Amino acid sequence: MNWKKTLIAGWMAQFLSILGFYFVSPFFPLYLQKIGAKTPQDAAFWGGLVSFAGSFALFIFSPLWGVIGDKIGRKPMVLRAFFGSGIFIFLMSFAHSPSQLVFYRFLHASFAGTVSASLSLISTIIPEDKVPFSMGIMQSAIYTGASIGPILGGFLASSMGYKVSFYFAFFIYIIGGFIVLFLIHEDFKRPNTQKGIESKERAIGIFKLLSLYLVFQFLFTLGNRASYPILPLLVQELGKGIRDTGFVFGTSSIASAISSLFIAKLLERMNAYRLLKYLFLVSALTFFPIYFINTPLQLIIIRTLTGFFVGGIIPAFNSFITEIIPKSSRGKAFGLTSSAYSLGNAFGPLIGGIVGAHIGFREVFLFSGTIFILCALGMNLISRRKV
Repeated sequence: MNWKKTLIAGWMAQFLSILGFYFVSPFFPLYLQKIGAKTPQDAAFWGGLVSFAGSFALFIFSPLWGVIGDKIGRKPMVLRAFFGSGIFIFLMSFAHSPSQLVFYRFLHASFAGTVSASLSLISTIIPEDKVPFSMGIMQSAIYTGASIGPILGGFLASSMGYKVSFYFAFFIYIIGGFIVLFLIHEDFKRPNTQKGIESKERAIGIFKLLSLYLVFQFLFTLGNRASYPILPLLVQELGKGIRDTGFVFGTSSIASAISSLFIAKLLERMNAYRLLKYLFLVSALTFFPIYFINTPLQLIIIRTLTGFFVGGIIPAFNSFITEIIPKSSRGKAFGLTSSAYSLGNAFGPLIGGIVGAHIGFREVFLFSGTIFILCALGMNLISRRKV
């Protein structure tokens, strides 16, 4: 089996899955106004619930699918994620009320998880010495899909309607699933598992992970995601529509992709604690000015800066883990980060929707900036002591 062809197929499939999701997800708050949300404030609230439902479902079901994958193989789990996501994205086009969209999003996320499933599959097929390289390539597929999806989805929705965007997203998922089905081959062998006695070193590493990393990962995701259901509505408030919303999300993702490569090099020369402190602080300073903007162009510029600095936080966090967690515990440590991310991704949009509905859209960005300031202060305390 040619591992390069497998990696190319995996990249294509992963790109299509992210492209399909971002074809529609940035525009949920606008779609909600078409199916029953009477005011932008109602749309902000229901948009938060839609995001919460998806993240909560991922938090519950992702570990379950992971256990099943270890028993029957990773490829069936990837196919489940692609085809399941496609079906429920298609059903979202038939939602007639905000509550129905929340329900369909919960079902969609329950069967989704293409990212974790695809990474698990590729990492077990690619030769061991090529795994780090392949993980970087797969990550580029995620950023590329997240960059292009909102832009193309925005053009499509504005010209042909929201429902057509859901139909296109469905076909994109299905094509990705067939790429995995026919172009990626897995020779699965169920591994032998042996339970060992936990060492003191491992216990300390897990404790540090839970007490430090998971808290900051949760707060970071909470603050960052709080603004997601508000951004389309803020663009609308500024007098623009779907296309500009797509550009806001797309340019931010492009900046994050560039930032992750730059930060990876910087981490070779700089302590992760110090770097995270500065990234949180500078990111916070890009949230506050949004309160004062008057044009969509100002929003695009500021969100691009936010995307650049926030995009560097995730690779810095990964380096943070390797500094405090021993090798024997890193696998489980990175697994736990998924749970922290899901929780933050669940409560962030929910809180953002509530704040946007009852206080104001712009105040959500003040909330996010404050969370990032708290994270910067916390990382400053950590950087002054040896963990």
